[in-house]
Amino acid sequence: MDIDELATTQRNFDKTHGWLPKPGDASSILEFLRSDVVGLCGEVGEVAGIVKTLTHESVVGELSSELKKRMPDLHEELIDVLIYLVRMMDYLDVDVKTVYMDKLKKNEVRFAKYEQE
Repeated sequence: MDIDELATTQRNFDKTHGWLPKPGDASSILEFLRSDVVGLCGEVGEVAGIVKTLTHESVVGELSSELKKRMPDLHEELIDVLIYLVRMMDYLDVDVKTVYMDKLKKNEVRFAKYEQE
């Protein structure tokens, strides 16, 4: 499944649940974005919480096994992050492939001094 298929699947899910903003209604669109940005921040916090727990509570020798145990939780939280990003990019009609490649080109110039041989 590519990013466009993910967006379509998510849009259909959101439509079924009445979670899409009203097209052309600025306040509805703004509330949708506010809600998703807050949700996104919460999910990023969940990822950070898992990583923080692993780095603070694990003895170096146990880190690998603890990471393996927490991997399903980490995967689920990362997908939650992706869902919010896909929702916002889809609704704002972001051409993800094009904008991503444009940004990558800018970053290649910006970070050229850090390239390693």
